[in-house]
Amino acid sequence: MKAIKLYDLDGLKTTDVIRSVISRPPQPNPRMGIAGGLTIADIRARCRVEDELDKLTPDAATLLLEDADHATTVCAFNDFPWGASNKNLLAIIDAVLDAKEPATAATEG
Repeated sequence: MKAIKLYDLDGLKTTDVIRSVISRPPQPNPRMGIAGGLTIADIRARCRVEDELDKLTPDAATLLLEDADHATTVCAFNDFPWGASNKNLLAIIDAVLDAKEPATAATEG
């Protein structure tokens, strides 16, 4: 289980970024052997993440994901062709990529 801290940084929300990233398939990259697109298994895995986002209450401070769902999210983030660069976006990316176990995340604040 991983706990992702949820941010709203000048209108840029962690939940919106995650939704955008998991909804887009990876780009083809023949040099790396990536055909692009998603398999049905990929779609199911990404829908599990979306289900967890749908369960959040408006005042939620963290998103809890099972390890497999977090791994799906990390892969999607690493494959995503980012079209912007700013500190707020990087804070959200780091929160997703560096998520910790809930007990560890709570003690690190």
